[in-house]
Amino acid sequence: MSTSGATEFHGRYRTQDRRPRHSDLPGQEGQRRKPPGRGRRRLIAAGCVAAAVLAAAAVAVVVIADRPARGPSPVATLTDPGSSISGVSSVAFSPGGSTLATGSGDGSIYLWDVPARREVATLADPGSQGVNSVAFSADGRLLAAGDADNRAYLWNIAPPRPVATLADSSLVGNDIEGVNSVAFSPDGGTLAVGDANGITYLWNVATSQLSSSLTNPDSAGIQGIYSLAFRPGSEMLAAADINGSTYLSDAATGHAGTVLADPGASSVYAVAFSPQGQTLATGDGSGHIYLWDAATGRRIAALTAPGGKPVASLAFSRDGHWLAAGDHDGSVYLWSLASPLAAPSALPGTTLNDPHSKAVNSVAFSPSGDILAAGDGNGSTYLWPVG
Repeated sequence: MSTSGATEFHGRYRTQDRRPRHSDLPGQEGQRRKPPGRGRRRLIAAGCVAAAVLAAAAVAVVVIADRPARGPSPVATLTDPGSSISGVSSVAFSPGGSTLATGSGDGSIYLWDVPARREVATLADPGSQGVNSVAFSADGRLLAAGDADNRAYLWNIAPPRPVATLADSSLVGNDIEGVNSVAFSPDGGTLAVGDANGITYLWNVATSQLSSSLTNPDSAGIQGIYSLAFRPGSEMLAAADINGSTYLSDAATGHAGTVLADPGASSVYAVAFSPQGQTLATGDGSGHIYLWDAATGRRIAALTAPGGKPVASLAFSRDGHWLAAGDHDGSVYLWSLASPLAAPSALPGTTLNDPHSKAVNSVAFSPSGDILAAGDGNGSTYLWPVG
């Protein structure tokens, strides 16, 4: 390993005809792999306890007796070839929308042909650890993945081949629960990698060299970064942590900007910017979603996931009309947004229920906006019609 933290990549991929088994991976013969997001679930559980203690101090929420209307049935179910115990931890559409990547706790990334509804390739995590996060570059050429062994990997998509391993040598192999989130900058030149140690590493994609790192002031130790998102068209990076803060920093200069404190002092597990970058959504461990003016840091609205469970993932549709939230109650909630800075109804208009009643770990809209992908703890990804 070089002193920069970049190492030569020794991964591989398989087509659909040769799916990886546990025994295919070096050093894994007869061994059981770590379950998916083990650290992520542990941190969410800790956040839930804190949220319960501080519930009385939370922002008041409008209580409405009627639950949101149930949505349509999924149009397709994509089942990870690996163990269903592992679950789907992250989903991401390619910019063109024809490919869906699903990161699995069995240490694999599965690539799916969306129109054909079939798996076309498997990318095996060289460290054989659970994959916590996946993201496509803006041009669709690269896929980044963060795993439970504190490494991030870069893959070329066409054809699938490994490009680089990005790792912090001080964390690899220790008991800190890995990379929780990866995000490409809008221009594709930087990959942000957020870990459970409370540090966001900024890597130069072209050289695979570490450019700089950002540390959330309240995230030292194992109280780490849970979600990252770049503001569209800028270098502003939002980093959410388990201590209830979301930090807005300039990734180009490293300058720390606004700090958004969760009103209920609950752990923040998900962040997402609206397509034009005007609004930032944050989801916390007590089932609340807050909308913020990204330019001023002003809170616009407080939304409620009716299940009251941690919000694990957020996504805006490309036209900005929909906001989706996946929670650990096994539901996906949809809000219709009239305009970027307008406050929608506190409760969602539509609920999509996971057929297995498993936690929804990740949601993503297709670029066309007519499909919502939701990955769950049972190893399934459901494609739901939207609109």
